[in-house]
Amino acid sequence: MKKIYVALAALIVMAVALAVIAGCGGTSTTPTSSTGAGASNPQAAVSNFLKGISTVDWTLYSGSILPENLKALSATDLESLKKQFTSGTKTSFSGLTMKTDINPKDKTQATVTMTGGTITSAGANGSAPQVQKVPDLPLTDRTIYTRQYKGKWYIDMGAMSQVQQQQQQQSTTPATPGTVPGTP
Repeated sequence: MKKIYVALAALIVMAVALAVIAGCGGTSTTPTSSTGAGASNPQAAVSNFLKGISTVDWTLYSGSILPENLKALSATDLESLKKQFTSGTKTSFSGLTMKTDINPKDKTQATVTMTGGTITSAGANGSAPQVQKVPDLPLTDRTIYTRQYKGKWYIDMGAMSQVQQQQQQQSTTPATPGTVPGTP
């Protein structure tokens, strides 16, 4: 059970790594992968993102990410992320159910929370695959931030990175009222 949680956490870290790398600056570049693909709704964006991960399809994966997140990467950082992506652990998602919450203050932002299904990660060194039920994961690990851009929905890595940074700060400092992360 711990191994699949570690594998899922690694997937999330890899996804958030994009936003972290983008936040470090660098020379702006326009990647040639399918930026601008997007989806018709937040859940479809998440489905494309997860399908890209499970099929190790860089074009589908990168096309589901908010174009401005990708444009913020230098060519070197983009290539590094692509190599990390293609060499990751094989992961599959089955029976996923999701719930979408549109931000009432900004209808171009939404969170998609995986509410059911299973995640299976290939076993290391020939060991048996690890299976994790989605509802058993912490809520923060199964919530994905999305944003609408030019009429299409994308994964918003910047928002995911911001929430992750807030959570890290909370885990290293004593809790104070009013410090719960909100929808960016």
